[in-house]
Amino acid sequence: MYKALLLISSILLNINFIQAQCDFSFEYVNTGSNMTIFFTPDGATSIYTELGNGEIGAFFTNDQNEYICGASAQFTGNPILLAVMADDSTTPEKDGFLSGESINWFYRTVDGGIYYLVINPVDNYSINEISNVLSATITTLDCGSNDLFTNESSIITEINESLAAWNVSIELGEGWNIFGYGCPSAIDMAEGLSNHTESIIITKDNNGNVYMPEFGFNGIGDFTPGFGYQIKLSEAINSFSLCNWYVNEIPVDNIISLQQENVQLNNINLDYQEIISQQQDSLNFINSLIGCKDNNACNYSEIAIYHNGLCEYAQLGYDCQGNQIVTYQIGDYTQGGVVFYVDETGYHGLVVALEDVEGSFVWGCSGTNINVPYINIGDGLNNSTQILNNCFESPMAASAAESFQAENYNDWYLPSKNEFYEILFNVENLSDLNLSNGFYWSSSEINEYYAWQVEVGTITTLYRLKTNLFKVRPIRSF
Repeated sequence: MYKALLLISSILLNINFIQAQCDFSFEYVNTGSNMTIFFTPDGATSIYTELGNGEIGAFFTNDQNEYICGASAQFTGNPILLAVMADDSTTPEKDGFLSGESINWFYRTVDGGIYYLVINPVDNYSINEISNVLSATITTLDCGSNDLFTNESSIITEINESLAAWNVSIELGEGWNIFGYGCPSAIDMAEGLSNHTESIIITKDNNGNVYMPEFGFNGIGDFTPGFGYQIKLSEAINSFSLCNWYVNEIPVDNIISLQQENVQLNNINLDYQEIISQQQDSLNFINSLIGCKDNNACNYSEIAIYHNGLCEYAQLGYDCQGNQIVTYQIGDYTQGGVVFYVDETGYHGLVVALEDVEGSFVWGCSGTNINVPYINIGDGLNNSTQILNNCFESPMAASAAESFQAENYNDWYLPSKNEFYEILFNVENLSDLNLSNGFYWSSSEINEYYAWQVEVGTITTLYRLKTNLFKVRPIRSF
């Protein structure tokens, strides 16, 4: 008597059957709701290395079982984010992805070639979620056929009923499944699966190699005894068995025992679970690098490297905790001094200190053009930063302003010419500022030898040699 034993393990997930076509349109409709797919640097490289520049698209199937684009983008090898559109339930036609639907990826090269991408990990559609593509396996589409599957004649004869009890078979569901190859000898994958060719979309090994019967492509080669495989089916298989050929060819004394096979395949399952755990750790790390990079947003991420465009902002007039924000007016004594300028929101503006920096100072770096000719409101901070970064003379006007402290505020700087003018024209009680009638430096430069100064007594501005000793009145922004 002859016998063989096959053990197979768990279903991964269910995905709908799709048909292949080659007249792809990469145009899509923005339905207003989406799932974010991020092609990581490794994922982008795995595509670009083989295909170069092109266009990438996510496709769903409509009611006529045709591929329809739900997101696309020009691809140049860099990491990209795609907003993959969800179905608009308010319209009668299917114009996007449904929850749980498989995402089909296609790539069009610059010369018009169409390729099918199997991404890793394989995620079903989930609205408002983020998925990270770590790698992709690429297969050329055969545009001469409209069917995803081709029929191959079976090489296995009908199972002898008298041996049926010795053949372990399982049920595989539509979509993705995992099975273990328990036969004691290797066999060509196309031959071993020929009984089920019409139901198989793709089979993968742990290294990412694929077998796709539709395209006559076998990148795996032979089944390896004791190894696990992933298989995607267009329809359920109620009785899936691989060792029929072995039952009729191998004598009893060469067959692996059930105990040995159980141990071997249990080890496969443990190894697979470890791989899944490692992949999840990698995904968690990658997710930590994706976030909102706008520091004005409530969900700003300091560690994010890639911007996801999903920033959240506080309601006007409130902070991120829901507390009402205080508005300011010119003349308010706050923020370490007197408010002399407020923007249109009323939340931000400029404050002038209530006293000078003690002493008089040169502008600094005479003979060197720092290239800060900017005179308008809002230019003082940038001017001062550039002076401090490019002129190392000390002490000087900009460094004196930077060193100033008042009411625990230490972010003061030298005002631009028009910012100083704004102080003189807007502060009603100038006497409270204790400004002298002499000359004060601004941060606005003329050239390598001259910079703008303001004379308080006459409210005039003149450009003077940078070597002159003038007073410094710092300001800060809020």
